Amino acid sequence: MASNNTCSKMKNEPLESQEEHKTTHTFSFCQPDGPCSISCTTAGTVLEALKTSETFTSLVSDNKTKDIVIVRKTPQNADIAPHFPCWLIGENEVLTIQFTPKNNSDPAAPNSDPAAPNIVTEEQTFVTFYVDRTGGKNCLSKPFLKNMKIKDIHFLCIYARERETVEEALRNDGRFLEITFGKGNKLICDDETRMTVEMSRKVDITLDKKTFKLKMRSKKKAEPSESARKTDAGPRIADQATAPAQEQAGKSTPGSSKSAPAKPPAPAERSSAFHVIPDSEELLKILRSQFKGLLEHMKGREKGTGNKKVLKLLREEFSNNTDEFSKVRTMRNLMEMAKSVCQIIINGEFMGTGFLLFDRFILTNAHIFKGVAPQSNIQVNFHHEIDITSEHNLPIKQVIASAYGKDEHNCLDYALFELDENVTEDLPPPLLKQYCSPIQIGGLCIIGHPERGLKKYDHCSIIDYTHIANEYRESAVDTGTDICQWIKWNMSTVLENRTIPYETCFYGGSSGSPVFSVTGKVVGMHSGGFKEPNTESVIEFAHPLSSILKDILRKLATKPMPDVLTKFIEEAKTQDALHPVIADFIMFLGRNYQSCHRISLEEVINTVERDAHSREHCWINILETVSENVQQELKTWLVNLLDETQKNDCKLYQLLVQGLPMQCS
Repeated sequence: MASNNTCSKMKNEPLESQEEHKTTHTFSFCQPDGPCSISCTTAGTVLEALKTSETFTSLVSDNKTKDIVIVRKTPQNADIAPHFPCWLIGENEVLTIQFTPKNNSDPAAPNSDPAAPNIVTEEQTFVTFYVDRTGGKNCLSKPFLKNMKIKDIHFLCIYARERETVEEALRNDGRFLEITFGKGNKLICDDETRMTVEMSRKVDITLDKKTFKLKMRSKKKAEPSESARKTDAGPRIADQATAPAQEQAGKSTPGSSKSAPAKPPAPAERSSAFHVIPDSEELLKILRSQFKGLLEHMKGREKGTGNKKVLKLLREEFSNNTDEFSKVRTMRNLMEMAKSVCQIIINGEFMGTGFLLFDRFILTNAHIFKGVAPQSNIQVNFHHEIDITSEHNLPIKQVIASAYGKDEHNCLDYALFELDENVTEDLPPPLLKQYCSPIQIGGLCIIGHPERGLKKYDHCSIIDYTHIANEYRESAVDTGTDICQWIKWNMSTVLENRTIPYETCFYGGSSGSPVFSVTGKVVGMHSGGFKEPNTESVIEFAHPLSSILKDILRKLATKPMPDVLTKFIEEAKTQDALHPVIADFIMFLGRNYQSCHRISLEEVINTVERDAHSREHCWINILETVSENVQQELKTWLVNLLDETQKNDCKLYQLLVQGLPMQCS
């Protein structure tokens, strides 16, 4: 039989014009008298093949008021779209034909001849996968299928061409509502791997025959995806459109003159057309409840400024928070620092994100190592930006310092690793040089590996601390949920400014990502989210880098690792922003002095003193941040540590004896 590459045809092309299959194959469908065989000779859709059977057309004629449901029994009991390519049906496979009441919310007419959404050919590589009809997290109260009346079939069978995105495949399928494609929604593999698949992921053979559940973001209204925004440029919402497709395309409608094209609405009509966003009542209630308090707060801050000026200020502040990231200079700087961000790989699995902090030392979150065996193979890779390969995987030598949990000072979650000494690859610039102290307002940029995928970035804004606890207490009252204990343990760290709260789309796999300010400085490390009971993360947060650095130094003070301390101080002494961190370390040694701290103190002093050009500036900055008692203790230590020649050469000793120079105001 002739072989060619012509695709299955679109809706209104006759079957006779379709090209022949490379090979004829047969499948059957069940009927009361037994299976009815179909010989498929043309490259078309399953529905087109079924319509060659008089038995099938008779069944359809008897059920004109119902929707056709075509079910595959193997490998999953799942229904397929009518435009499913016929050559993807297995040889001698038996289909089941069912009929279900029409669903009024479905704008399509399933019993019409639905066309394949894109022209497809047998030459292309196809993947089929399954989606659970019931959905997963946060789907129970949010219908995401156009026909939710089908109860006895638990899966949908989806076909996709390799290299198209998951979202494109689901949209082409035609059975999913627009809410399916909201920002942050994803598919979760329903097996032991629990693999997460983003809507933007390219389809490949690894998805073939797998079963997924849709997982939606909670609380916030799901935003339309990028492709949805591109295809829906008008004021209407896709799923709420009432005009027929022919009218939207400028064609005539039934009963109208065939020669008179539909006129576009006048500008005044377009501007006055409003459509209610589905399920927006709760969102509107939240926004209204927050606005009055925010307005009063702004008026108080601006000393009684009128409402109009405050509203203008709100618009300006909202825009200015992330406006800096639109500048080419800022993004070029961030993309350069993105080279220092790496993916953490444990026993071949992508588990999180990290970044080069200084010298050969990688900083990441400690929680990604929970349950990991001591002898596990831990590697990092700085090059997962285009493709994910193991070509540049670098081995880890040892853990230098770590903390996970809450102490009297902070709630910390970090692990500092040293790369293996045999690593010969040129390393990117360390980010310790880009450190700055924590900020409480403004825009942020996170760079990491969300969903354990390629390196990405996300812009967001810091959430105001003062309103967070009240909002969640009000939420508890409204929902009848007892979350007082949750607020006590989780929100306390936010309200005491010990974390940086924000909202981002970075989830699993992004823990350990560096968080940058609008000035391109590292302010923290993305670590997780505060959770309400039975919900997804509602507020994500970063641990300030200052708290992490201070704890690292305190742990190094009692460890026989003077070379690590030396390398840290060598980097830190040249950065004014890090001088307070060194000062805090000196104060810690002064308040908790033990014999084991002597080596650490000597390393700090010797490292700073080595640079004759900057040592005075560095020591002045450090001493100005410590108390007179600590200064006196330092002086006493130096008297015992140094001989007369060393005292004459030590700038720190001279400053302590002579006093700090007067600073110009």
